[in-house]
Amino acid sequence: MSTSNFTPPSSGYSSTSGSSSAVPSYGQNNDSGNAKGYKIIIVILAIIVLVVSAFFFFNVRDLEKANGDLALEKAGLTSELTMTIDSLGKITTENEQIAGLLDVQKHKADSLLKALSKEKRFSRYKIKQYEEQLGTLRSVMQSYVYQIDSLNTANQILAEENIQYRSKLEMSSLRANSAEEQAQELTAKLRKGSFITARDIDMLVSRKPNGKMTKAKKARSMRIDFALSANAIATPGTRTVYCVVTTPEQFQLAESSSAMFEYEGSQRIYTASRDIDYQNSDLKVTLYYDCENLTAGEYVVELFMDSLNIGRRIIVIA
Repeated sequence: MSTSNFTPPSSGYSSTSGSSSAVPSYGQNNDSGNAKGYKIIIVILAIIVLVVSAFFFFNVRDLEKANGDLALEKAGLTSELTMTIDSLGKITTENEQIAGLLDVQKHKADSLLKALSKEKRFSRYKIKQYEEQLGTLRSVMQSYVYQIDSLNTANQILAEENIQYRSKLEMSSLRANSAEEQAQELTAKLRKGSFITARDIDMLVSRKPNGKMTKAKKARSMRIDFALSANAIATPGTRTVYCVVTTPEQFQLAESSSAMFEYEGSQRIYTASRDIDYQNSDLKVTLYYDCENLTAGEYVVELFMDSLNIGRRIIVIA
């Protein structure tokens, strides 16, 4: 075989003089890798910033929404309280006892509205507290409306019976006197209602029981006088009268640590009490309380019987 035309295969490498421009160096590969790493880090940081910004944005938006909701609920409570006060102002009755109780509830509603308007930091917990107090006011108001309606219904029945008796009076001369008496009795009951009220409330402080009036700081005995009004409709019998005396410092004087009675579903402190025998006629009552360290000013005297506030008076002691 002839070998004169054989050419050896190329080795793939150029001569030494041209090899430096054709083969990439290690330093260039390292710089390219670093650039790609920096780009990845920048992208990751951008994503983190974006996520944090979005989280902060949504939190701020939720907080603003929550504050807006609280403001709306506060405005709603204010509106409901205002309407409740208006409703209380529209309730009218000729019964002095219920009228006095309505005045107390009006004062509570006004105080609650003032407290709500001054509230700076509002929360769900405070909203619940105000809603509970508003619900209590409404329940009490509804109970008074029910009592007034019941009295009106009872009065209407009495009036109808009165008319019936007067009709019988005209129809039968033999029963004229009896019918007239019954008609007059029903008319009197119609005016008075069935509540027992306390009148002529007075308070005297002295150095000893039944002593002469003295200054508050020298007093050692307190005497409360009042009269239970006659009421033909009321049920006669033995019952307990409770007296609550509130000092100028809004402190309620207590007969003892266990001196409590029930009123409107809760326990209240009383200053003095007495069992009386009421027989539907005027009854004068006197209560005593041993006192000391009294201060001069306005004292509020309240009387309770049959789970009702039957009388109230403010008395100034020098």
